[in-house]
Amino acid sequence: MPKFFTIARREYLYNLQRPAYLFSAFGTPLIIIGLWILIFAFLPSDESNVDFSRLGVVNNAGSLTLPATDTLTTSDEEDAIQYTVVLYEDESSAQAALDAFDGETLTDDAITAYFVIPADYRETGRVDVVSYDAVSPDVRAVFNEYLLSTLSAELEIVFPIDRLLSPVEDLTVLATDSGRETTRAALPVIVLIPLFFAITFWIALQTTGSFMVNGLVQEKSNRIIEIIATTASPLQIMLGKILGLGALGLTQVTVWGVVAVLALLVAPQIEFFSALAGVAIPFDVIFIGFLFFLFGYFFFASMLAAVGVLAGSEQQGNQYTVFVTMPGYFLVIFSVAQFIEDPNGTLPMVLSFLPITSPMAMIVRVGFASVPLWQIAASIGVLLFSTVVVAWAGAKIFRWGLLMYGKTFTPRDLIAVIFGNQEMGTTVSQDVKQNKEATA
Repeated sequence: MPKFFTIARREYLYNLQRPAYLFSAFGTPLIIIGLWILIFAFLPSDESNVDFSRLGVVNNAGSLTLPATDTLTTSDEEDAIQYTVVLYEDESSAQAALDAFDGETLTDDAITAYFVIPADYRETGRVDVVSYDAVSPDVRAVFNEYLLSTLSAELEIVFPIDRLLSPVEDLTVLATDSGRETTRAALPVIVLIPLFFAITFWIALQTTGSFMVNGLVQEKSNRIIEIIATTASPLQIMLGKILGLGALGLTQVTVWGVVAVLALLVAPQIEFFSALAGVAIPFDVIFIGFLFFLFGYFFFASMLAAVGVLAGSEQQGNQYTVFVTMPGYFLVIFSVAQFIEDPNGTLPMVLSFLPITSPMAMIVRVGFASVPLWQIAASIGVLLFSTVVVAWAGAKIFRWGLLMYGKTFTPRDLIAVIFGNQEMGTTVSQDVKQNKEATA
């Protein structure tokens, strides 16, 4: 069995059982889903216990003729409510009718709210509402229907009031490139899906990157790395750690992806999440997300392996990890408005070709727009080429710093290591040399 594969298997199985990984892979999505449910469950409702079936109107616009009374019924057949709209001569009489409501029983001489149409209504479209309780959107919709029916009759418009109030009742968006159909209610969810994959990628990268760097720091401080170095070359050690932790990150992303797919399949069956019924599972986004996760991980892991052997403590290692991974995340997140407004614009396109930002940027772009296939292929090509260059440079730094203890380094040292023939920063201990000779 190849030595790097043995190291990869050990890294995967060891970290798979760590509480920190189990929490990030399984606990974090459960917490996010739980918070999401709690937020929607306890959102303040627009519904009121007050009976708003009798409403008043004060018409101060002399050019607008309104009926003395009118009766309207909501379009919801299951819970249809009949509203009575009463016209009052002035605000004082409307206020008296409002004060006549005792808060429990609504009589024929009382109302729960009244609307005031000012004299300049035709120019401004402004209307005031007076009530002792919060007026729900349903009540405002009833008044709109009442006013619109009057205006339609005045203008002799022969058209259903419902269509005037809501010209588009059922909007379905069809993406011709992917074939996905999306309803209007599901559009906010579609916007969140690419961001979900991008954030998942960053969390998985941050988790596995921290494991790699901190593991190297611990193995160096405990001198375990010297034992490993007697049986495997620095390149085999580096490759084994990258592959093992890469499989760990892929496991985490897979768990999150399966949870997301199951949520989209099961949630619409629950009335609380009925809006998700119009969400088509974006398998193209999922596939491209996994693809860029793999390539992006190897790019960042090569850099993290290089800086990990140079860290003198876990705190310093965590700082290095943030320094390497943070720019690619924040550049995309801070530009998310540009991705939403114009996914094929200059800034999103540039970020999708830069190796440090392309894994997240391309995932977000594919979720928001139709990206030409040649751009996806070119982005992957640039990322792969950059990964080869970074891996080549990272392997040299990894070999140089693997057994380096207590020595500071400068960027000049790293450049000399990458482009020169400089050997390890410190000499290997005599015990390690003897062990290598004995092994040989």
